[in-house]
Amino acid sequence: MKRVLAGVVVIGLATTGANYYYLHQVEKQLDSAASMMRTMGGYLEYSDVAITFGGDVEIDRVRLMVPGQAESISLDRVALRTDGIFGIHKLAADIRKKRLPEQLALALEGITIPVGGDAYRQMNTLASEMNESLLTAGCGGRKLFSDGDIAAMGFGELVKVDSITEYRLMNEGQWLELEGKTTVQGMNEVVIKADFSLDATSRDFMALGAAAGNIRLNEMVVDYKDAGYVSSILDFCAKETGLSNKEYLAHHLAAWKETLAEFGFAPGDNLLTGYSRFLENPEHFRLSMKPADDFSLSKLGEIAPEMLPYQFRTKLAVNGAEIGMLDFSSVAKPTEAPPTVATSLIRNNSTDPRRRGDRPPTQIAVGELRNHLNAEVLLLLTNGRSIEGRITELGADQLQVHSYQPTGHMTIPVNFSQISEAYVK
Repeated sequence: MKRVLAGVVVIGLATTGANYYYLHQVEKQLDSAASMMRTMGGYLEYSDVAITFGGDVEIDRVRLMVPGQAESISLDRVALRTDGIFGIHKLAADIRKKRLPEQLALALEGITIPVGGDAYRQMNTLASEMNESLLTAGCGGRKLFSDGDIAAMGFGELVKVDSITEYRLMNEGQWLELEGKTTVQGMNEVVIKADFSLDATSRDFMALGAAAGNIRLNEMVVDYKDAGYVSSILDFCAKETGLSNKEYLAHHLAAWKETLAEFGFAPGDNLLTGYSRFLENPEHFRLSMKPADDFSLSKLGEIAPEMLPYQFRTKLAVNGAEIGMLDFSSVAKPTEAPPTVATSLIRNNSTDPRRRGDRPPTQIAVGELRNHLNAEVLLLLTNGRSIEGRITELGADQLQVHSYQPTGHMTIPVNFSQISEAYVK
């Protein structure tokens, strides 16, 4: 018994001593990153770093401002989760040998973000701009919910989010499992699980890099659990339209089908049934997706975005009941007249709920855009298109605009020579 206890003490002392070394290295790297971010106009602050006896690295009370971004982020904790007491030592050994650890997880706990901002829309699945444009169908002409709308639903200006992403590399690189869980407190939780065939010869970085081009998706499962978010939306929109909840559901479904048509899709019976049942009792739905054919991610760039949904056989379940295969068909998108200066200004400023003021945009000379880094702008192009978003980068001949598109946010390069008129919001 004494020998066992002595062995435990020796292991504990050795582990503690090694952990102290790794702790110093983590603090050193964090301080170096913070210094670099300050020189770029951002910042990184934290209060404490610890390596637990279970082999996890934990950084407490983190505040982060990414250079060029308008929003700062505060987190209760950032944690690197390993697979046990010797996890941090195995991680260091794997990195020295240039190979990927078999298992690793990154946890972001207590992320405090403003409701309605870009980070919120990225983390709340149903608040992404494409999904929210479907949820707002029939809700008084809205395309997105404004800050005032969200407040009227009973949600505050800030929300906390917990996120954990984990991977497991099986059979020395043959098979990869990914799992991510995002919990928006008081709103919803989304869990995504996916497994891939990697067929790498080992966990070495070189072998994994060589196999990455042929990685194949085997299955993906999306579980959505609502915590009052959807029901709050339905109650709010029913009041806004002056309809009873039952009347509003029928009204919303009709408008929802019209909005889907704008994206080029028409729902089939299973999709319509599943969505209706979820709205009647918004608790949980599951999407189980398998590729229709051997789906190599290297071919992803060859598939037109509107054809991507057809590459999967997707089963839908709502509140524990199997609905069947998700079914939809493609339809011609409604035609729209090319935007003019007047229609662009009206559309982009009278219906954009993220706008915080009522001041109309101010026209400026195209050359003056160089003085408006991080400003919200409306650009009318020589080809008749318009782009609305935030300037994130300026160069000699072009600028980069972070803009909302029907499929989500994207950064668009625009040459100054392509801009006919410029407006600052």
